[in-house]
Amino acid sequence: MKFCFFKYFFILMLFVFCNTSMASVNTCKSALNNINVKGKLDILFQRAFKNPKIYKPSHCAENSIRLFRFWQANLDNALQMKDFKIHYIARPETLQGYKRFFFSTLFARELSYKEKVSWRYHVVIEYDGDIYDMDYTNTPRVLSARDYFSKDLIDNTFIESLDGGRRSSGNKLRILTIPGEDFFWRQLIYVWETRFIKEMHAEYGSKVLNDYIMEAGF
Repeated sequence: MKFCFFKYFFILMLFVFCNTSMASVNTCKSALNNINVKGKLDILFQRAFKNPKIYKPSHCAENSIRLFRFWQANLDNALQMKDFKIHYIARPETLQGYKRFFFSTLFARELSYKEKVSWRYHVVIEYDGDIYDMDYTNTPRVLSARDYFSKDLIDNTFIESLDGGRRSSGNKLRILTIPGEDFFWRQLIYVWETRFIKEMHAEYGSKVLNDYIMEAGF
């Protein structure tokens, strides 16, 4: 009787150990695969950054789509749209469908010929906590979402008043986050970008940039 008890106890422990070990191995493999993907994305981003067929000034939404397709083509379509987030950064009026509301930035790569650049909205890609912005300075840099949103974006963007003054963007700009699968599929079927932004805003809502940063714990 005792022999049977210890026999089954041993089998049970062996089963638990094997399952736990396999789970650990699978977790490690998943983590390693993710590291490999991120490394490849970073290298390909640097190549895309300098490619005039991918990057067009003042076309950040289309640039994001071309960048994703470039990634897919070079990673044998291994990427999943659902693993990406697309962030629209804009004034609230723009998200509601109005066209003549801008904010200014001091970090755009277009600044080689002017003091500042004004945008109606700006679009960046997030993958696993990293931000890919093809308009961020003249050098391809991948920043963590923490660094990008809480420091660089806040410190380098502003709203201009009628008298030429500059107001902080943190409480004025909003961020609209769209799941990758919705952005990459649905953005292509809209003729008018204004309508696309308005409908995505109606579906997903937006947050004040400062609130988004605080809630994310950046």
